[in-house]
Formats: sequence, structure tokens, C-alpha cells
Amino acid sequence: MKLNDLKLLVSIIEGTNDMIHSILPDDSFELVNSAWLESLGYEDKDVSNLHVKDIIFPGNIAKYHQYLKDAFSGKVVKDIQTVFLTKEGDMLPVEGSLFPRYSGDEIVAVVGFFRDIAKRIELEKDLEESRARTEFFVDLLVHDLTNIHQEVLTTLEILSFNESLDSDSKLLVKGSLREIERASDIVSNVRKMNRLYAIKPEARVVDLYGALTGAVKEVKKAFPDKELKLETNISRGDLGVVADEFLEDIFYSLLHNSMKFDQKEEVQIEVIATKIKHTPFLKVQVKDHGPGIPDVDKESVFSRLSHRRESITGLGLGLTIVKKIIENYGGFIRVEDRVEGKPSKGCNFVMLLRYQTDFEKEEDA
Repeated sequence: MKLNDLKLLVSIIEGTNDMIHSILPDDSFELVNSAWLESLGYEDKDVSNLHVKDIIFPGNIAKYHQYLKDAFSGKVVKDIQTVFLTKEGDMLPVEGSLFPRYSGDEIVAVVGFFRDIAKRIELEKDLEESRARTEFFVDLLVHDLTNIHQEVLTTLEILSFNESLDSDSKLLVKGSLREIERASDIVSNVRKMNRLYAIKPEARVVDLYGALTGAVKEVKKAFPDKELKLETNISRGDLGVVADEFLEDIFYSLLHNSMKFDQKEEVQIEVIATKIKHTPFLKVQVKDHGPGIPDVDKESVFSRLSHRRESITGLGLGLTIVKKIIENYGGFIRVEDRVEGKPSKGCNFVMLLRYQTDFEKEEDA
């Protein structure tokens, strides 16, 4: 190695914030850098008397020795998490790698690069505790509100069958029932949103047709006074997408919004799926013939915190959930005009979902 190259190497070793040590076969230290000394509280004169057992937490020594053994056999050992001990006996969680140092064809030492992750672990712990508290309060709120809604709903339903009520009172009861149902939907959405942010569900291959038809069935129940006229090119067992049990919720939310905002008794909706060539993505379009969404609101409908116009109030939380679910799949969603440049002609929700090319073979097996 040339002198200038050696100087550069020494400069890098001493200039980095990573803790670097080189360990000899007898577990002693060949060298350590300044960051290592500073982090563990040692001085240069201390290093000659130190061995691996002096700087590794006792509970981690056996595993660290295995890492060293692997490195001395010629392997590069990555993503190591262990605990160093400072000179004062304090524990310092670290993360790093070990790799062999050769002299000719012989491995003469193992070099380790490690970084202090104490702050990261503390932040992760605080985040986990905060998430646990949030989940507890959400579960408590959802549980109590669900019970309250059920009691009010039962009372209103009994009241609606009271023959002595005049027409105005019956209208008030009917309106109150609708509002309670809306409140129940919000509670249900909050529960789903909390789950989506707390734990990313495990994706699997799901039949697109099954999720769509399941959603259609539930939407028809929600709108007994309307007729859903669905056109689709999706067939049973034809397309499998990377998704989970929430895929049906995606279709339900989109179809429900179309049924809700289209004032016609017969609501036309098209669901078209096409494979995008040379990619693992499927383009799924859900087109309706409702009032549409103005261009200024097309981005904000996916944000529950946005200031939405009165004409699209009610879309926010449901579509926020839809967007989050699709992002969990590694997909994408946007809203366009069904007829380009004419928002009032209806919406076209465009989704990109990963599909499984050998789905049919897997189904037959």
C-alpha cells in the first residue's frame, strides 16, 4: 500500500463516527479508533490489556464469539446487534458488521464497524409505548361508543314502529337513525384505520373477482331502494392480486360512494381491469356516472384532515383508509374524470395493484 493511500485510510478510520476495532485470533485488540475509545471511555494505554470479554455484555459474549468465528472462516457478518460495555460498566447497544482482514491468503484479524443505536432504541421504545396507549384509548372509545350507538339505535327502531307518532316525528326518527348509522360507520372506520397504522397486515394472493362480488353484495344491502348496475371484465379465478382481507373494503368504499352520491335510482358503475405490459401491475378502474369531483378536490379526497368542499363531504375518511390499504400492498390510487375534462360526468378511481402471473396455476394445484 502506498504511503498516501495509508494516510487516507488512517484519516477515514479516525474521522468516522463509527466505532472500529480489529480483533486478533487470541481475542485481543489489534487496533481501535478514536470514536471507539471515546464511546467506551478508554484511553490508548488501556487497549493492550483488553480482550473481547471486557467490552461485550456477558449475556452476548457467546453469540459474539460465534460472529467472530464466522468472520475468521472468511465470512462477512452483517446486521449484528449486540451490547458493548463501557469502562464504567454502562451498557451501550450497537449495530454493525464484522469482516475478515487478510494478509496475503491468510486471515490475520477480524475488523468490526459499529454504531451507537441507544437513542434509536429509546425512540423506538417511546414510539411503541405511545402506539400501545393510542391503541388502548381507541379500543376503549370504540367499545363504549359502539355500546351507546346500539342502545340509541334500538330505542329509535322501537320508536319508529310507534303508530301514535305523527309524520313529522317519524321523519325525525328516520333522520336520527341515519345519523346513528353514520356515526357507527365512523367508529368502524377509526377501528380499521388504527389497525392499518398499528400493524401492516400480511399480504397474500387474493382473487380480485371474489373481493369485488363480496363488496357488491354488501353495497346492495346498504342501498335497498337503489339498483346497482355493474359492468366488469373480471371473472372468477382470472386475476389474483397481492392483497389481504381489506381488498373487499376497498371496493366496498368506492362502490358505496358511487351509490351514495349518484341521485339516480339505477346507478351504473364499470369496474375494468387491464394488465400493464412488462410490469407486475394491474390497472383497475372504477367508473361511475355520479356528480364527480372537481379538479381542486381530487387530491384532498384521500386526506381525512383536508378541508373538503361540502359537495364531497363524507368521502374523506373512507378514501383515506382505501389509500392506506393500497399503499400497504405496494400499490397506488388516484381519481380522474370518467370523461376527461368533464368532472360533472362522473369519477374514475384508478388503482395499480400487483398481480400474480401464475395465479390460475396456484388455484388449480
